[in-house]
Amino acid sequence: AILGGHTLGGPNTFNSLFSDDPWTPQGREDLNNFYYFNIAKRQNYRYLKLANDKTCGLKFSNFIGDEEGNPLDVGFKVSSEFRTKPHGPWDWAVFGQGCRRSVCDSLSKPYAENSCCNWFDECDDLGKCKLKGFELNNKDKEVSLNIGMLNPDIGLYYNFSIDGDGRPEGCPGMDAVKWVNNQRRYSDIVECPINTLAPVDDTSGLDLGEVIEMYADDNVQWVTDFMDVFQKMIRNKAAGLINADTGKNDAWWNFDAKF
Repeated sequence: AILGGHTLGGPNTFNSLFSDDPWTPQGREDLNNFYYFNIAKRQNYRYLKLANDKTCGLKFSNFIGDEEGNPLDVGFKVSSEFRTKPHGPWDWAVFGQGCRRSVCDSLSKPYAENSCCNWFDECDDLGKCKLKGFELNNKDKEVSLNIGMLNPDIGLYYNFSIDGDGRPEGCPGMDAVKWVNNQRRYSDIVECPINTLAPVDDTSGLDLGEVIEMYADDNVQWVTDFMDVFQKMIRNKAAGLINADTGKNDAWWNFDAKF
């Protein structure tokens, strides 16, 4: 339950070398179960955060589905960040179908509230197509939902291996030749089996994959479990911590990286 705290904030590329896509772009300041939802659900909406969060007065939703307003079928691709000599580190990105002008043109207006077609008109009128996190196209093309996950996050739900450098392997989609040969950033859509390991000291009878699905479906259950575990962690405190060495020669960013 404690990893659900990743619903707040996101990675910092300078500190970690990972992509700065947050775990929950839908509300990175909100404590809720979107972290688990984004891991486990195979349908989702693209979330577009407008400049200065100017969402008041919108005539349609910035939770954006397909042309008819349905949630997108989504899947994970592994991303090589190309910041180390082995071409890592590696994180996971959610992709779904981009918005197709040709399909929008075949539909009658007004479009559904969650239809991506609304944003074609918005771009035409206000020139907002270049907003970070949103891409419009007229092709059968997958686009990122700007949701980022790390190996430990995805490992809660999916069963996969990593090599000595931390590169995920062992699932269909990770065998795309150009990705394996470091000629492109993203793998194909990954199809890993669900993690069936039993959580340590858990008496629910659920395996890890089932726990993640439970939290994805039940925000109250996750918040209840999170607060219990978080308070226990605070009571236990931490001992034996060592200050990080920030010396010029020994700082962590002087490791064998590819800059």
